[in-house]
Amino acid sequence: MRLTLRTMLAYLDDVLDPADAQELEHKIEESSFASGLVHRVRDSMRRMRLGAPKLDGKGLGLDPNTVADYLDSTLPPERVPEFEKVCLESDVHLAEVASCHQILTLVLGEPAEVEAAMRERAYRIGHLDNRHPSTAHNASGNGAAPATDRGGAVTSRAGSGTATAVSPAKSPRPSRLSAKSLAITLLLGFLITLVALQAVRSLIGLSSPREVAKGPVPAAAELTEPEITIPSSVDSLSPDSAASNAETRLKTKASVPPQSEETQPVLPTESPVGSRPVVPAADTSPERPAATNDSVAGVVERPAVEAVEIAGEKLGGSKEPAEVTAVEPARQISVGRYISEEQVLARFDEAAGDWFRVPPDSPMVTGQRIIALPTYRPQLLLSNNMKVTLAGESHLEFGQINDAAGPLIKIESGRAIIVPLGEPEAAIHLEVAGRTGSVLFADADSVLAVDVMKYLPPGQPPELDPAISIIQVFALSGRIAWKEEGAEEAAVSAEQVLVIEGEGEPALYEAGELPDWIVGKDLADIDRLASAELRRDLAADRPLSLSLLERTGFRQVEVRSLACRSLCALDMFDPAIEALDGAGLRSYWYAQFDALRGAMARSSESAIKLQRSLEKLTGDDAGLMYELLCGFNPDQLAAGGAKELVDALEHERASTRVLAYENLRRITDKTQLFRPEQPPAQQKGEVMKWRRNLGTGAIVYQHPPTALPTRRAVPADASGESPAPE
Repeated sequence: MRLTLRTMLAYLDDVLDPADAQELEHKIEESSFASGLVHRVRDSMRRMRLGAPKLDGKGLGLDPNTVADYLDSTLPPERVPEFEKVCLESDVHLAEVASCHQILTLVLGEPAEVEAAMRERAYRIGHLDNRHPSTAHNASGNGAAPATDRGGAVTSRAGSGTATAVSPAKSPRPSRLSAKSLAITLLLGFLITLVALQAVRSLIGLSSPREVAKGPVPAAAELTEPEITIPSSVDSLSPDSAASNAETRLKTKASVPPQSEETQPVLPTESPVGSRPVVPAADTSPERPAATNDSVAGVVERPAVEAVEIAGEKLGGSKEPAEVTAVEPARQISVGRYISEEQVLARFDEAAGDWFRVPPDSPMVTGQRIIALPTYRPQLLLSNNMKVTLAGESHLEFGQINDAAGPLIKIESGRAIIVPLGEPEAAIHLEVAGRTGSVLFADADSVLAVDVMKYLPPGQPPELDPAISIIQVFALSGRIAWKEEGAEEAAVSAEQVLVIEGEGEPALYEAGELPDWIVGKDLADIDRLASAELRRDLAADRPLSLSLLERTGFRQVEVRSLACRSLCALDMFDPAIEALDGAGLRSYWYAQFDALRGAMARSSESAIKLQRSLEKLTGDDAGLMYELLCGFNPDQLAAGGAKELVDALEHERASTRVLAYENLRRITDKTQLFRPEQPPAQQKGEVMKWRRNLGTGAIVYQHPPTALPTRRAVPADASGESPAPE
């Protein structure tokens, strides 16, 4: 007997032969993973609100026919591992398969006992005799013997001398409207009681509700709107605590006594690195003119005269305004539109200091920061007839060189596919990883894919040594050319890729097999399901941080994981760190690990915010966890890093054990059946295996860490001629 998911379900439902069941029981006891899976199957089947896949679902794991084929052992062998992987990663699908297997076992193993009368009644449903009962009634009224149906039920009227045969199918049934009638009766009685009370109240001369409140009516100036104070660190709050804190901070100005200038609290001038920008309340003093809100740029303007008055007071001079030239805010220019409806794109609102979802058909303007969340592929249509598809997590901003050159796309990190929709020999301007260049399309069939990667080698702290920027420019079809100012033009033909590492010169390689993200095969069906589920809960008029925080407690593990990764893209790391402390996201620990490391590599500011979150949540263990997130290079492993990783497997904090295990698994390609979520006392045997590997020097990289796959360089004379610019 092989220990597979199907044989395990057969063992749990007791349908195996005694010898096979005993053999499988020994295998489950020897494997800690199998033992944990048994408990997980039973737990998922007992959860009442877990949910189930849709009946009309499509794709592997969602189609009910796939579940049936798997249980009937008719699913093609090449699809079985992928289907079992979906079940192991999602409690919903695991419970669906286990429950269906249990139901089939009960139905096929123990045939249902049906009484003869019930069977006859079912047979007579819709029968012609039941549709015309008057035949039996007329026969008995003419003096014939009372008719008896197959069920043998005969009903006679007392004193009438006639008998009427009533079949079980036509037997009287209790009225279904009894509950509804009772509810209507109670409602009418309640309304009559209210009317009676009002009548009695008017007769005895009770005062009206308006006469009860005799207190002074506040003046119109005292009736002010409630003052809302936004917490300075939303990312450190759970959904429940964030909601409760927001409610406690809602205080009306009428209930708070005014404070003099001497008693005004002094606000700190600097906010913590991990906090969200706080929007100060608008000043409504008569000396200061009202601020105007620009609908396009969202910029609040202050008169230059006021700035001069403040500067004069600080220098001890007079308050006479000096003649200065007012500086106008930068004008924002529309460079395109957001055209997707089933995707998620986030924009940063400077006035609110938070990220919001971009509604479909919204304009894209210069100076606007946008982020495509993980697993989504939003599309943009630029003003120069370029369609841009963002693939997965991408951070970018729009600019413009001049009115004639068209928009400038500033990609901090991420992936994009650019397709020209206009005339041939079009051009687009990119600023990627600090390098500005132009991409020239030779013809209308040319398609560009660009990947801007921040590679952080293992063991390199990003706050001291920033990540290496790697740019990959793919020519998916046709021919394109990359041109930087002051450098030679580099031509890229189809099935070729231009690679630029750091400050180095561009190098041309054969692309080989295209990455999965270009053709949209980088997502499993379970990820697409989670993306659709999460998208429904992200409103455009509500901060994304609050909506995503609420989804971190969703019942589906894949949705919780995606919400945590999306918050990491917004530099909010608390949920992802907390997810490492429990077994709830065990199937997605690798994804949380990659999300945290990706944020560290993105910028030094993100790395510092991550350090602050670790210090807040883990205390004295923050330094060790940050070191585990940075990883170890081969030299560091040999100098004691391997021993440090093995020692961390016995740490008292589960999240520390998870990070150490992820490092060891990626370095050695082994698991040793270690389960970080279990207490160290229960993992002594597995830890001893790792210590034996440490003693034999086996904890070394099986595959040296590299940023890019090995490719073959294209000879200089084989690159061809470059397309001519416009």
